[in-house]
Amino acid sequence: MKHILYATALLASFSVFGDLQPVAIGENTYDSLEAALAQAVDGDTLTLIQDIELTNGVTFASADASRLTLDLDGHTLSYPTASSSEYMITVSPTNSLVVTNGTLTTTGRGAWVSGSLTIAADTSLTADCRALNIVGVDDNINSPATCTIQAGATVTHGNGDDVAVFIRGSTGARQSYNAKAILNVYGTLVDTATTPGQFGITGNGGNATLAEINFYDGSVYTFADTTRPMMYLPQNDLNLYGGTLTSAGGGIFVLCGKVNVPADSTVTVTANGPAGEYVSYSGGDYTGDAIYFAAEGARYPRSQYRDTLPEGVGVDQLEANIAGGTFTSAHGEGIAAYVDPDRNDAVALTNFVSGGLYSSAPAAALIAPKHFIKAVSDPEDYYMVYRWLHGSGTAQDPFQIADRSDLEFFRDQVNNANALGTAGQHFVQLADIDLGGDRWIDIGNVNDSAAYFVASPMFSGVYDGGGHVVSNFVLSGRSYCGFFGTILDGTVKNLQILDARSPDAYAPGIHPLNLASGAIFCGDIEGTCLFENVTVSGNVWGNHNIGGFSSWCEGDVTMLSCTNLANVGTTFTKLGGFHSYYGNTHTLFCSNCCNKGTLTFDKVKRGTSTDATAAVGGFVGYQQNPGKLVFVDCVNEGAINATYTSGSVGIATLGGFVGRANQSGITLAITNCVSTGAISANFANANEQAEVGGFVGRMVKGVSLSMHNATVTAGTTMSATVQESVTPYVRAFVGRDLNSPQTAVLTRGVAPSEYEPGIASGIAYGYNSTSTADGLTKYFISLDWMDWHTDADASAIWGTTPPTDDELAKIMAWTTANNIVEPRGKLGVESYLLGSTSPLTVDPVLKITAFEQTAAGCALTVGASAGDSAVPLSSAINGTLKVRYAADLNGSWTDAVYPPTFANGQATVTVTDEDARFMKAAITR
Repeated sequence: MKHILYATALLASFSVFGDLQPVAIGENTYDSLEAALAQAVDGDTLTLIQDIELTNGVTFASADASRLTLDLDGHTLSYPTASSSEYMITVSPTNSLVVTNGTLTTTGRGAWVSGSLTIAADTSLTADCRALNIVGVDDNINSPATCTIQAGATVTHGNGDDVAVFIRGSTGARQSYNAKAILNVYGTLVDTATTPGQFGITGNGGNATLAEINFYDGSVYTFADTTRPMMYLPQNDLNLYGGTLTSAGGGIFVLCGKVNVPADSTVTVTANGPAGEYVSYSGGDYTGDAIYFAAEGARYPRSQYRDTLPEGVGVDQLEANIAGGTFTSAHGEGIAAYVDPDRNDAVALTNFVSGGLYSSAPAAALIAPKHFIKAVSDPEDYYMVYRWLHGSGTAQDPFQIADRSDLEFFRDQVNNANALGTAGQHFVQLADIDLGGDRWIDIGNVNDSAAYFVASPMFSGVYDGGGHVVSNFVLSGRSYCGFFGTILDGTVKNLQILDARSPDAYAPGIHPLNLASGAIFCGDIEGTCLFENVTVSGNVWGNHNIGGFSSWCEGDVTMLSCTNLANVGTTFTKLGGFHSYYGNTHTLFCSNCCNKGTLTFDKVKRGTSTDATAAVGGFVGYQQNPGKLVFVDCVNEGAINATYTSGSVGIATLGGFVGRANQSGITLAITNCVSTGAISANFANANEQAEVGGFVGRMVKGVSLSMHNATVTAGTTMSATVQESVTPYVRAFVGRDLNSPQTAVLTRGVAPSEYEPGIASGIAYGYNSTSTADGLTKYFISLDWMDWHTDADASAIWGTTPPTDDELAKIMAWTTANNIVEPRGKLGVESYLLGSTSPLTVDPVLKITAFEQTAAGCALTVGASAGDSAVPLSSAINGTLKVRYAADLNGSWTDAVYPPTFANGQATVTVTDEDARFMKAAITR
């Protein structure tokens, strides 16, 4: 069982105050430290029960008790040696000692450390000569020599002619990382010596840089000698993470090794020495600078040991990275570097300062590329080194992004709300940037939750790509991620974002989707935005809300000459070649834009039986809220497909432009647009309804659509494979319109003849690809192209050539003048069909079904229906077919009544007048 040892001192190494013995183990006491240590086991605590004055130093070198704690218990352990070279405590290799709660004091040297020594809180060590000597040993030892001054502890060097701390790695022939020496300072280190001739902290370094000095937040180091620097580092590594370092003389003199001051360092280094030059330990010159580099390169070459050292241990010359901290000199420079002109092997240390505050402006040669110096008033009369972009951020002088480091800096500044990316700022990219296939953190999105609209800050400036490319990266995988995370009231133009992909799979059996939501260009678009001449490409899969340009889009957004080349897919809900989701009561305006990417909804890849509903569109997958979508001169060339193999998930809506317009009040306007990509749904093994349209998959009640010059190319393939019990909707323009009566208006539309047009009303022209017997292609304009309704009139116009825009305008004016809103034909309510003696409960309505050109005029055929059922026409209708025709829209109309002929349940009349080019018809009693 582990037990407690009380007291410590060798038999010949203590004075007894009274009759009390100074050492106790459990209930036993001992009169020597040697006897106590002989009883100690690994991990024990040794506690002083009275002050002890040593006559010899104490060595901790027991293999059986390699880890010990010396609890001074408020007492003092002293060593008044007559020799300035003797050590009070020695910690041998492989041994570890923690000293706590009391005082160590000696007129000689304090501690020799080749193992591990920790001076804990509420503990002080005072030595007139060298306070600490930390020396690493050869690589047969398992750990480096380490001394740690914890927060609350104090180490003091008196006025002896020596250094406060000497630290070095092994100088033996064998070198390794384990042979290094480390000093960690969290507490207080004081050098009170004023005798000229020594430094505060130094070390000879050995043959490799294996001595490391670390100062942390809360540490304090003061140096009293006015004629020397507080540190002289011929070959040591120095890390300044924090603390306050103050010298009455010079600051930190670095000859060789590595110096690192991170950007977040809170260290303050102050040199108060008088002006003038001081002679350094190595014979060089330096002034009283806060930190001074003698950039002499190979003064202590170590390359002969590199082959035996682990990677990263030992370097051939001075290295420095100063990215933070405050450096002050009363008479010299805040930071300086010197190259010996008499040394042929001297190498200048340049471009290593990338941050920090300085009492004097650092030399330009020391400043890292893309970094700048400016005077600041807090603290007063200081100079700050900072990373920034060239340019002033105006439209005339935009911030310049020349390479990847600029782009990442720009990104980080936006995400850290450091005044980049705000409204009114302009940026220009000067070259192509390859991101090396790395994971890209979004610009303007530091949100890592599943929620959206909480990303702050957002990008709100103007980014001009200059026609250049950003390529080859992996999306971050955050919710609503993209190259941009969130754009609010921003502009992006002349940029190609290419070869992006979603992260790898995160669970076995799941397709490499790994996005809850996201897009290549931007995760979330808000406010008033302009995107012009932007192209994206890559391959992105995700669970829901996946797009080429955006995962979520709201606001008044204008897109000009933008192209999606990316193949995007989802396994759950919304998918868009441009925008997965568009919402709010604003307008999305797209002009001269094109989707060429393949859009795939594949529930199979989800690897689960969870139901999912598809809304997939070449431009917008799903529109919610009563906003407006406007498309002008746009094309969808990308294939759209959806696949389910099991389950019942409701409705899949697929459209060449819009998958689903899902709320009353939405307005869709499509002008001079073409849908040419194949659209297909395969639900043969799933109880799923498909609604497929060349432009729109589904319009719910209250959605309005106007189309002009809308073309579904003859080569477009649209299909829906469903179970027998399910009714698919596959139509040329709108897969399914839930308005009753239907409200879509089409002017000048072209679609393959094999598809039902899928447009409710308005003036449309289309054509059959098969010519008539006399070689003339039949063109027609119809005011009744899809559904049957009970209305006052039926009209149709036909001809041998497509109507011009002027003709269309006249036709629309004519329909308005004649109060024809939804022109339809109608039978009287007392009419009887096929000899029936009962009045019809539903008024049959007419639809013009065919036109045939003849040498003498034309032939017109009409059909009828009542409700959802066709009504065969025959002579029993007891009526005649009234025809109104004209040679052109500017001419007068001629009325004629013709007796119809009946065949296949339809009525046909032949008009023998060559002027019968434009016609309308109705059956009257």
